[in-house]
Amino acid sequence: FPYGQQLECLTTGGDRSPLVRDEAMYDVIAKVDEDRYDPAEAVADKRLMAMSVTVAVLAEKLISAKRVDDALMLLGEAVQTYPDDLRLLQLQGLALKRKGDAAGAMKQLEPLYERDANDQEMAGIMAGAYKEMWRDSDDEQWLRKSHKAYAAGWRQDRNSTYLGINTATTALLLGRMEDAQEAATAVRDVLVKRQMSLSARNDEVLHDLTLWDRLTLIEANLLLRQRDEVLDLFAAATRDHPDAIGDLDVARRQLVTVARQLDESDLADALLAVPLQ
Repeated sequence: FPYGQQLECLTTGGDRSPLVRDEAMYDVIAKVDEDRYDPAEAVADKRLMAMSVTVAVLAEKLISAKRVDDALMLLGEAVQTYPDDLRLLQLQGLALKRKGDAAGAMKQLEPLYERDANDQEMAGIMAGAYKEMWRDSDDEQWLRKSHKAYAAGWRQDRNSTYLGINTATTALLLGRMEDAQEAATAVRDVLVKRQMSLSARNDEVLHDLTLWDRLTLIEANLLLRQRDEVLDLFAAATRDHPDAIGDLDVARRQLVTVARQLDESDLADALLAVPLQ
């Protein structure tokens, strides 16, 4: 299920999706959408486990909420039924990485990356695992591998701001400031255009960047040494997305790393002081 992160919800405004005809399955999807599923309940629910897509979406929500043990329990059951499902296996590796088990994530992800190196989602998750190995070991070879994987994925799609911003940050950490700022500028340009396009929509609905787009734009501005609003924008993101504590924690960790690399220790300390809801 390669598009899982693009689905913030599976239903719209409480209306029944025209794609869902089965009453029982609609109930499953509604529960996932509203975060009413307990993982222990989920693994016992044959309706949810009958579709890898709903398992993947629930696992993503659990990971985003920093409930990685629950996600790993759910995914461990699911991969017994769907042993070759790329998205479920990716999420298992991602959950291990979020848990701090970089070696376990590597063992899970490297065979998948060798099989699907051209998959952008796979490239991003693998690069993130390499970055965790670098954090754990302080061995620059892992940082170089991380940068190479992010950059390779970004070359395939310059609109992928996730791959682009991580290409920029890993370049900074490797001491390549000019490359970092060039990538950060390209990422910021994509996000500004995206924001303008959303603002121009005239359908009486408030549109805004996704959480990850907002966090990426903050990081791009920081890399470009435009730090004035970094703290306020990050604090606003935490207020607007109180349930995404796992994602916010990951993003803050990277912002702090960038700030310290840029000798902005006061900003790093201020970011760490922002409470996650």
